[in-house]
Parts: sequence; structure tokens; C-alpha cells
Amino acid sequence: DARANLPTWMMAWLGFLALTFLSSVIFALNHVPARWVLAGFVGSHVATIAIENTEGMVLRAGLVSLLHVVFWTPGLVSLLSNQSDIRLNSAYGIWASLLLFVYAVAFTFDIRDGIVWLLFMVGV
Repeated sequence: DARANLPTWMMAWLGFLALTFLSSVIFALNHVPARWVLAGFVGSHVATIAIENTEGMVLRAGLVSLLHVVFWTPGLVSLLSNQSDIRLNSAYGIWASLLLFVYAVAFTFDIRDGIVWLLFMVGV
């Protein structure tokens, strides 16, 4: 598994990212954006597993990045569309703020890597 060879700081980041996304379960009953976040996180993993198990498909980092962008964007849009619900004096507001930070960092790399993978696939 490639993840076993990642640097410690990257493993810590991935753990924080997963914890932040999965914490959406706590807020999913009362907050629509949390449902979108959870669905996107689960969807990206289901798609990754499906690709891993498709004969002839090779799972590459850029493809995973593209899956993140495709599946996670609805959660980001939902959070941004419901900003008035994000108040730092509530658990939901703190979680949503942390998640917006996670989206910003992750998408900084995922968008770039997804584009590089797409360009590679079309031969550019």
C-alpha cells in the first residue's frame, strides 16, 4: 500500500482530513451541508474502490485528486451557500470552519493534480 510509505506529516494530514470529513455524521441530521459533505466523502471512496477493482484501470494520484474535486465540490458549495449558519460559537460552526480550511488546502493540490492527470490522459 502506497500510504504506508508516506511521510509522517502527510499521514497526520490525511488523518485530520478524514476525521474532519467523517465528523459530518454528527451534524448531518440538522445541517444539509453536512449531509453533502458526508455523501461526497463516501462517494469518492466508493468510486476509488470501484476503479481499483476495474480490470485495465490503474489508480493514479491525479485520478484520485480528480475524484476528490468531483465528489467533494457539492459539499463545499453547500457550505458556502449556507454561510449564515456558520457561527464560531457553535460546534457546527467550528467544524464547518475547519472543513473550509481542509477544502482550501486539499483543493490547492487536488485541482492541480487532477488537471495534470487529465492533460496526461489526453496526451498533452
